[in-house]
Amino acid sequence: YLYELLDELGMPQAEIPIWLGDRPSYMATLEMLTKKIYQRPEFYVELYESPTNVKRRSVAMQAISVMMDRDIYLSYVRAEQIMAVLLETKLLPYQDQVATEINRLSNKAP
Repeated sequence: YLYELLDELGMPQAEIPIWLGDRPSYMATLEMLTKKIYQRPEFYVELYESPTNVKRRSVAMQAISVMMDRDIYLSYVRAEQIMAVLLETKLLPYQDQVATEINRLSNKAP
């Protein structure tokens, strides 16, 4: 499917296997869709062929933008999870102190 998409966006068919290989990783795919296509002057020349072509490519570019937004969101979620683990690890000694103090006070109660 990616080969067809790149062909539709104007990448020469001979260049697609060179850039992607047989089994491209997600990151290689993302780089191709978000950077390499726009670095080709032919992309912009072919963009202005017809109003239909402009609309078709605009929709493809919007889809790529949504993919990037999703990846950025997931990156933020991962960073938040890492921060939560870090804070939990830093608080472990204090949690032990509080638990020890609660146990001590519980044992003193009549």
